[in-house]
Amino acid sequence: MRKSALDMFLRRFITIGRLAVRWPDGRTKIYEGRPGPEAAVVLRSRGAVWRLLLNPKLSLGEAYMDGSLVPLGSSIHDVLAVVLANLWIKPKSPLVSWLRRTAARVWRPVDQFNAAGRARRNVAHHYDLNGELYSLFLDRDRSTPAPISPREPRRSKKRRQPKRTTSPPSSASTDPACRCSTSAVAGAA
Repeated sequence: MRKSALDMFLRRFITIGRLAVRWPDGRTKIYEGRPGPEAAVVLRSRGAVWRLLLNPKLSLGEAYMDGSLVPLGSSIHDVLAVVLANLWIKPKSPLVSWLRRTAARVWRPVDQFNAAGRARRNVAHHYDLNGELYSLFLDRDRSTPAPISPREPRRSKKRRQPKRTTSPPSSASTDPACRCSTSAVAGAA
């Protein structure tokens, strides 16, 4: 069903140029319209077909990058030339335009759903950094930037920093010099 839905989409979408598609089952289908750019692609997985059907704007680049869409006898530039040539064509009728807008409106909540577990994985993937990165520009105890000049030792920079008075760790007062809790500063030391 996914293949037939994407097949129907491509039959309507390609009105300029020629695009040959080798499907995951090994069959090849050619979509062509008026003379224009030509390209061929191989879809290596059914998942790529599904993603292209649901969100072609995003999935084309993702499928190329993960290797599930591979240009065949052409480059990705040729594939993009065929796609872009057909994107500039106005919809054939107001009905087609309305269907596209309605499908986008219906699909948006599903596409933007972000459960707590998925959000956690996204944050971990993009923002969890290991200590090696910080060791490139911070000193050993990670309190000050490493010196740019090798002539200036790291410790001299720390000596120039003003001494801050801190209250006992049990106090919840705020140090005006750094605007952070002194208990947090004492706990970090």
